[in-house]
Amino acid sequence: MKPRVGVGILNYNRASLTIKCLDHLHRLDWPADRLEIVVVDNNSSDDSVTRLKLTHPDIRLVTSTTNRGFAGGCNLAIKSMTDVDYVALLNNDAMVEPGWLEPLVEALESSPWVGAACSKILFATKYVDLELESPSFRPIGTDTRDLGVRVSGLKIGQDDRFHKCHFASGFWGQEPGGNREPDFRWTDGHAVLRVPYEEEDVGTICRLRVSAEDTKPLLVRMGEQQTEVEVHNMPAWIEVKLCGKPFDMINNAGSDLVDSRNSADRGIFQPDTGQFDEPGHVFAWCGCSVLLSPRYLEDVGLFDETFFLYYEDFDLSWRGQRRGWSYAYVPKSVVRHFHASTTGEYSDLFNFYVWRNRLLVLVKNASTAIAVKESSDFIAHVLRHVRSDLRNRRLSKTTTTLVKALISFLVHAPFAFYARVRTGLRSRRAPLQIGSAAS
Repeated sequence: MKPRVGVGILNYNRASLTIKCLDHLHRLDWPADRLEIVVVDNNSSDDSVTRLKLTHPDIRLVTSTTNRGFAGGCNLAIKSMTDVDYVALLNNDAMVEPGWLEPLVEALESSPWVGAACSKILFATKYVDLELESPSFRPIGTDTRDLGVRVSGLKIGQDDRFHKCHFASGFWGQEPGGNREPDFRWTDGHAVLRVPYEEEDVGTICRLRVSAEDTKPLLVRMGEQQTEVEVHNMPAWIEVKLCGKPFDMINNAGSDLVDSRNSADRGIFQPDTGQFDEPGHVFAWCGCSVLLSPRYLEDVGLFDETFFLYYEDFDLSWRGQRRGWSYAYVPKSVVRHFHASTTGEYSDLFNFYVWRNRLLVLVKNASTAIAVKESSDFIAHVLRHVRSDLRNRRLSKTTTTLVKALISFLVHAPFAFYARVRTGLRSRRAPLQIGSAAS
C-alpha cells in the first residue's frame, strides 16, 4: 500500500492560482485515498474561500483569522493533517507534473537519515533569447561603465512583459526614467534578453522600446532572424517577429550555502539542458516543492514563524544540518513555478523580509564571527543610505525599507540568538533503524 501523504498549500488572495495548482494535483499518479490535501487560507480579503469551496469541495480548507505568512501558514497546514506518513509542501503558484510525488517518496524511503526530498523547480514559462548589439561609449565624469542602448519596454501583442524578462547578460542595473521612458536598463554594447514565451505567441510580433545617447545602429537577433535598426535619443518601439526554439529555465535545483553566509538557488536562471538531471544531496531544500519526514520535523521542529516570509525553509534546513539530517534533490520530480507571484520580486515587501531574515538566519545558525560581521556590515550599509538621503534632503523608498528591516532585525535578534543556543543544547535524536515506522 502506498504511504499516505499530506499536501499543504497556502492561499492568500490568489484563488485562481490555487485552483490551477489543485487541478494539477488531482492529476497525480497517486491513489486519491492515500492523499490528503490541506489548503490554508491566510485571511484573504477577496472571495478565495468561497471559490475554493465551490471548485474543490474534496480538500480540507483551513481558514486562518490572521495572515500568518508562509511560515505560520505552513505550520498550520502541517498541524491540520491527520494520520499521514509524509508531509508535502507546495506553493500555490507551483504546478506539479503527474509523476511529481512518487520519486520524492522513494528518496525519503531510501535512508532514515534523509529528512527532506525536493524537486527540480522550473520557471512556469519557457523563454527565447533576444540579442542586442550596438556601439558603446563611456560617459564623461565618474561613470566608468561602457554603455550601449537603453531598453525600457517589451510587449508581445498588447501584453507588457518587460518586468517578466530575464536580463541574462550585458545589462546594467535598473534606473528610474520619466513619462516617455519609464524604468530602463543600459546594455554594455552586447546583451542577451530572455523573453517569456507562451505557446500562443508563435509568430507574434515582439515590440521593444529602445533609445540611446545619440543616433546609432542596433543589431537585433532572435533565433535565425537578424534585423538592423537605427536608434535615437528619443525612445521608440522596434518590432521583431518572435522566433527561435523556446527553452526551460531552472528556478531551483536545491539550495546551497555559499561562503558560509549566503543562500543560493542551485542553477537559477540557467537554461535546463540536463545539467541538473542527476539526483544527489543538497545543503537545503526549497519550500516551493518538498516532501518532509515527520521524524525530521519532530526532531528539528516546525518553521520559525518570526520569519513570516522568505528564508524560513533555509533556516529549517540549516537547523537540520546542524543535527545531522541530509536532504535529497530529486530531478525526476518536476514542478513549474510562477516565481514571486504573491509578493512580487524586489517589491518593498520582498526586500524587507529578505534583508531582515537573511541576518536572522545567520544569527541562528552561522558562526558567531560571520553573524557579527554581516550584521555590522548591514548596519553600516543602512547608515550610508541614510546619510546620502539626508544630504539630498529626501528619504527614498529603498532607504525607508532598509531602516525598517534593520529595526525589525535588532528587535528579533536576541530571540534568534536564544533559539540558536536552545537548538545547540538539545540532545540529538537516537540512531534510526531502517524499516522503522514512518511516523
